[in-house]
This record gives sequence, C-alpha cells and structure tokens, in this order.
Amino acid sequence: MRWADTLFRLRALLFRRRMDEELQDELQFHLEMQSRKNQNNALDSSEARRQARLQFGSFERATEECRETRGFPRIETFLQDLRYALRILKKSPVFTAVAVLTLGFGIGLNTTLFNVVDAVALKPIPVRDSGRIVRLERWFASNLHGDRQYAFSHAEFRYFSEHNKVFSSLIATSFPMPVAASLPLDAVAARTTKQVMGPPEQTIAQMVSANYFSDLGVKPVLGRAFRQDEGGVPGADPVVILSDPYWQTRFGGDPLILGKIIRINDTAFTVIGVAPREFVGTGNPPFTVDWWTLLSMQPQVLPNQDWLNQPQDYQIQ
Repeated sequence: MRWADTLFRLRALLFRRRMDEELQDELQFHLEMQSRKNQNNALDSSEARRQARLQFGSFERATEECRETRGFPRIETFLQDLRYALRILKKSPVFTAVAVLTLGFGIGLNTTLFNVVDAVALKPIPVRDSGRIVRLERWFASNLHGDRQYAFSHAEFRYFSEHNKVFSSLIATSFPMPVAASLPLDAVAARTTKQVMGPPEQTIAQMVSANYFSDLGVKPVLGRAFRQDEGGVPGADPVVILSDPYWQTRFGGDPLILGKIIRINDTAFTVIGVAPREFVGTGNPPFTVDWWTLLSMQPQVLPNQDWLNQPQDYQIQ
C-alpha cells in the first residue's frame, strides 16, 4: 500500500492537469448522482440540482483538499514559488542578468577555493608515511598563537636531533621567503659555453635541512637530493633543487637544467635536482616554492639577517 500510495502521488505531481480533469469529472459525477437522488424525493430538476450543490459544498474547496491529499504539497509549493520567481525575473532582465552573473561568480569562486583547499590542505602530502608526520610547536606561557610558535633556531634543531628518542627523524625548514635571483638567459635558448645571467627577478625560496628530501622519501625526477654530508659548514654547499612548476614555467622543462647556475646576491648556486610534480612541500597549508637550498646557506641567501642561529627565549613543550 505504501508503494502504491507513493506512485499515485508521483502521478499526481507529474500529470497534474490530467489528474485535475479526472477529479472534476469525478466531482461532477457525484453531483449528478446526488441531484438524481433529490429528484426521487419529489423535487424538480432545478431544485434537486440546487440542493445537491448545497449538500456537496464548494467544488474549489473539495479540489484543494484532494490535491493536498494526493500530491506532495511541499514540492508543489516550491514549484509554484519557482514559477513565480521566474515570471518576476523575466519582467526585470537587467536585475536577472546581474543576479545570474553574481550567482555564477560566487559558485565559481567557491568551487575554485574548495578545489585549491582540497588539493593543498585536505589531501595528505605525497610523501612517505604522510600520516605519521607531525609538526613541533613551541609553548608560550601567555598562550600566544601565531607563526612564532613554530620558530626554532638552528642550534635548537641540532640539539633536538642529537637527543631525539621519540621520532624516527627530524627535518627543519624555513618559512617560504621572497629572494631575488639572477637566472641564466640561455636556459631555454641556444646553449653557449658560458652562461649569461639575466637581471635579478623575484623568486620564492625555502631553506631546509640536508635530510629534508631523503627522510620524506621524495626522489627528484632529475638529478639528486641533498646529501647527508652537505649543510654542515655555513656557506660551503651552494646547491639548489627546483620545484617542478618553476622548472616548467621558467626553464621550459629543460632536461639539461642540471649544472645550471642561479646567482643569489654574489653567490653562484648550482642546480642539482628537480622535485616531483606532485610534491607541494610540507607547509600548513602546503605551499610550493620555486627552489630549495640548505639551511647552512642562510648567510648567502639572506645576508645580514642571522635569524637562523638566534636563540629563542621561550619554553619548549
């Protein structure tokens, strides 16, 4: 019975005009039957019909009651409101155009933002054992929150690494930072025996510990990652690894990029590798930089800013 009732209601919703005609025929049939019954009680035809209409009541009310019983009132009300709204919009084409454009822009913006957030924040980063990666956080007695709670000096990183008995390994990164760099002009043009450097241009760089790529299980698609013996002496290892987007857009995906020079300030950094396309870093949310170099190169990357070795006077927890 329940399925039969549902099918009947769907038929009333989809074929409303036909059902209304059938309903009117049925009501008219009941009216005629009542009129004949009145005639059998010695009433003339006109009086019998009048009495039948009085006994039966309003056709309109009976029709509405039958509609509410047989259909889906909420859906029908929604469709009526929708038809009314469309008629109003049709009368005001300028308002309709503005409303449609606004809705389209809002939906498109929300979709784009969700796709970006889903790609860089909701999905796990494509590294080995991504579910086991944690981020060390500094504790402030004042319960202060912000970027500074994730800031540690290089000396603290070395201390934690040497005395670590909890984690399988520790890696360290700087915050992404804008750095002016001069790139070779022959990167995508005819090759020459001597690189000609272009004017400085803005890039986004990040300094990391030597075990950054190896401990994350990230293997460059070209070249190599940083070696464990690199990064021990300040300024001794001027090497960089490019991100895939930067390699593609700035160097045209040049397969002979290895060994090219990127000049930062007065120091020549050699390209030793290109990170995989899916690697988006380890930020929160992840942020793909243009290139990575070692933390030990901080004096060359950011001269006169020795923030790397400055101790932090905060509680650690």
